Amino acid sequence: MRLLRSMLITGLSFAIGVGLVATIIGIPFWLFGGVSLPNVLGAVARLSIVSCLIGVAFSALVAITARGRSFDKLSLPYFTAMGTGVGFLYFLFMGFSGAFGVWSTSAAITNFLLVTVTGGASAAALLLIARKGRKEIGPGEDQGKIGKG
Repeated sequence: MRLLRSMLITGLSFAIGVGLVATIIGIPFWLFGGVSLPNVLGAVARLSIVSCLIGVAFSALVAITARGRSFDKLSLPYFTAMGTGVGFLYFLFMGFSGAFGVWSTSAAITNFLLVTVTGGASAAALLLIARKGRKEIGPGEDQGKIGKG
């Protein structure tokens, strides 16, 4: 149960982070670019859903490959590569689900870059946040005291 909860939290973390970034990028297009607000919100929603799926898959990959190691022992390039790899697998899933027949070459390249860069950047951000959170608890401190009161 703990593993499933962690996977869902990771997926939600990816979705929220990417959703915020997509919103920040989309607002100028809405205000100055002539793109409608429903189009911006639709793009944010799609990217958030995709990011959630990538986050859950990424979390499963971390659970399998990094079992027993703390976040301090995992390298940033390793984590980023895993996130990029999961994004690439999602790109292949989309493509073989019928998108390769619909996408133009430029659309395929854009989608490839979006999901792989998003996966890698989200993974890197997640590791940096996790490392920062781990520093709150010192090696000899009682972890049971955290969160009470």
